[in-house]
Amino acid sequence: MLKRIEWIDIAKGLGIIFVIFAHIQSISQVFLNYIYSFHMPLFFFLSGYLFSDSKYKTLMEFIKKKAQSLLIPYFVFSIISYIYWALVQIRMGDDIKHPDLFRAFIGIFYSDPNHHFMSYNVALWFLTCLFSTEILFYILRKKIKIEYYIPIVLIALSITGYLFSLYLPFRLPWGIDVACSAVVFYGVGYIFKTININDEVMERLPKMSAILLLMPIGYILSQFNREIDMASNYLSNYFLFYAGAFAGIFCWIFIAYLIKESTILSFFGKNSLIIFGLHLKTPVDFFMHKVLRTSAETINGNLYGVIDTIITLAFLVPVIFIINKFFPFLIGKGRQISTEIVAKEELPAE
Repeated sequence: MLKRIEWIDIAKGLGIIFVIFAHIQSISQVFLNYIYSFHMPLFFFLSGYLFSDSKYKTLMEFIKKKAQSLLIPYFVFSIISYIYWALVQIRMGDDIKHPDLFRAFIGIFYSDPNHHFMSYNVALWFLTCLFSTEILFYILRKKIKIEYYIPIVLIALSITGYLFSLYLPFRLPWGIDVACSAVVFYGVGYIFKTININDEVMERLPKMSAILLLMPIGYILSQFNREIDMASNYLSNYFLFYAGAFAGIFCWIFIAYLIKESTILSFFGKNSLIIFGLHLKTPVDFFMHKVLRTSAETINGNLYGVIDTIITLAFLVPVIFIINKFFPFLIGKGRQISTEIVAKEELPAE
């Protein structure tokens, strides 16, 4: 096994924290606009950076590998979430607006986070969309033999994805329509690696200057473009969407690289798949309301979001250890697994 790339794990750790924070309803809109402008594109980018087609001779080999690492966890977390939602959340009145059990059951297989198909756990849309994106890029990479044609095809796909977001009257299963936009970030991540952006190059880049430039640019663009939601395939302005996303991606990649080492962030990054699948299914809100007796109405909404995020991560730490030690097959892994060293070609959400 190969040693993991530290800055990627840190970037994944930062990204998964943003995912949890953005799913808390009390967060102010300006923060949501900024986070939504880049947090999912960041995960697609990092996946593309780690893409390698040389290990898989055929498309079927690649599909089998990605089905193991993405679809097995998707269905496991979907079934767990559905049962918890149907037996606990609905009965406790946490989801009384849309308790359509049949529609949500169909949603497990259709994987559309809209129209209440995934009321049980909307966050899981990303896993099937990433699967679709992976397959799409693998096919492109095998069909396009000339490297500099790839950016041209990615631009064409970005336009296709944007037109889908505007005019497609229905959502395609497994985020195939969103994958046309997501593959742009995935492909740029792959290109970023292929132009030999290694540790030596990263060391020479003026990262702090880039951060001081990219962060305000990304923030300003996100406020002009307003709310973005890739899960709903809502991108708002085409140019602002991609400009804001890449500003955020590279800003936080440089921040991750400057951090260099962080046991906590690396741990969350290595286990981002488990956090992604379960962070909406914890009893944290119940704990905060009933035990701590706090809510977004009693304290600042953003502060409440920070506290909620920290407690959610703390709650999931023992869950992570239990799954990794006793049930790694639930996340598509063999029984021999370590939270410290795993194969180099891992995905941000794996």
